[in-house]
Amino acid sequence: MPAENYIKMYALTLQEIREETYQKYPSETGMLFEFIDNWIDLIPRDRERFLQATNSISGIILLNSWKLTNWITYEILNGRYFEAIRNLRFIFEGCVFAVILEDVIESTVFEKWGGLSALPLKAEIFRLWEECKRKRVCRKGKIDKEMVRRIVTNFVDKNIDPSKKEVVQEYVEVYTRILSNKKLYLKTSKMIEECRSFLKLDEDDVREMKKLWHELSKYLHFSYTYLEVIIEDPGFCFLERFNDKLFKLSLKFYLKTMDFLYTVLVWRFKDLREEINRMCRWWRNNFNKPFGLTEKTFRRLC
Repeated sequence: MPAENYIKMYALTLQEIREETYQKYPSETGMLFEFIDNWIDLIPRDRERFLQATNSISGIILLNSWKLTNWITYEILNGRYFEAIRNLRFIFEGCVFAVILEDVIESTVFEKWGGLSALPLKAEIFRLWEECKRKRVCRKGKIDKEMVRRIVTNFVDKNIDPSKKEVVQEYVEVYTRILSNKKLYLKTSKMIEECRSFLKLDEDDVREMKKLWHELSKYLHFSYTYLEVIIEDPGFCFLERFNDKLFKLSLKFYLKTMDFLYTVLVWRFKDLREEINRMCRWWRNNFNKPFGLTEKTFRRLC
């Protein structure tokens, strides 16, 4: 098939980039694969811990990190640096939401029902949250609670049997309270500041995380960062190719983003703390690469 022939030819180009990367950066190439190996040690193996993970946002990011680290490593090795950085941004943003949104949701749910919520409830909140943002329920720092209630009521009426009036009323009350929390409408940089108390960060940590978010976000849209690369290396406009500067930058972002992910996991899952701490020591001993944020949070929580 002509399509398969094209894909095979394209794969040869990517193979050449990988071989050049292996030759120039053998140690760094090893690091890229260690992120994939780390997942095996962190994944919950018993049923209870696995269910706990699947019902939390940070747990979903942990489970999804197998696919993500495979793909990000592949992208960096094949000269697809912009794509890798965009995927790292996805992880970073998910970690921020895992702290802020999950706290807002779970504190409200626990107060009302005395337990933690399942993933379907969180998914519904995310869906309604997007609608609330689209309809601008938060203006100048003030929440239009009546608009939030209308959005929630309309959703609940369509998804819960109206005959169960008591259940309908409870869901409207809880969802409205969650979606009326001002923290949900902060800019991501402000949400990072809100993570400080949960993750036991200091001012320098927060500054670094906000800087990382800003840097990752540069690669989300068509921007001057892309044009600058093309000016320096016009061939990059047509096909993937090895780029020394972008390779180093991608690896730096990879290390910092995973450091943030591991920090969130240390905060969220007590059972993983010792395993993550061992992993941090391994990285120090074998690659002289500290996960400073994770190590700090581990010490402060333990």
